[in-house]
Amino acid sequence: MDKRTERESRMISQMERKLATYQPVDEEQKQHALAEHLRSIAPFNKRWQKNFIFQVTETINEGTYGVVFAVRDVETGVHGVIKVAKAIGSDAGNQTAEWEGFVLEKMYKKNPQASIVRLLDRGMLADQNGEAMQFMVLEKAQYPIMDWLSNVNHFASSLLKFEIFYAFF
Repeated sequence: MDKRTERESRMISQMERKLATYQPVDEEQKQHALAEHLRSIAPFNKRWQKNFIFQVTETINEGTYGVVFAVRDVETGVHGVIKVAKAIGSDAGNQTAEWEGFVLEKMYKKNPQASIVRLLDRGMLADQNGEAMQFMVLEKAQYPIMDWLSNVNHFASSLLKFEIFYAFF
């Protein structure tokens, strides 16, 4: 593929993502259609259900590339979060989810004692239109990661980045 064609395909892919994520303001119910659909098909993978122990039914986050719910393993009672990638034009959400899963598995295999969330499960679901979506279930961090990172000093943050980089080699 020559440079012009490659550039054009990247631009088309970017436009598809923008079109796929465009939601008209006056159609608020469409904006949350994926989250509502996912709530209706729980438990996911016949194992993970929304966290009903504490009567929490809220969505943790709903963004451009997917939805995140608090879940509980119906077999073991372990709490986690399920990240579901939206099916969009160029499949970027699924590719990102696949990459995240790969990175977490590689880090955990390299050092099982590492202080990272474990990948508990992953697979495929169908959205409300029948499109394939990647999902992964992660251990639920008891302390919000962004809060922790904002409280870490610069040296510790640099050391953490080095350790993450080192985990791949």
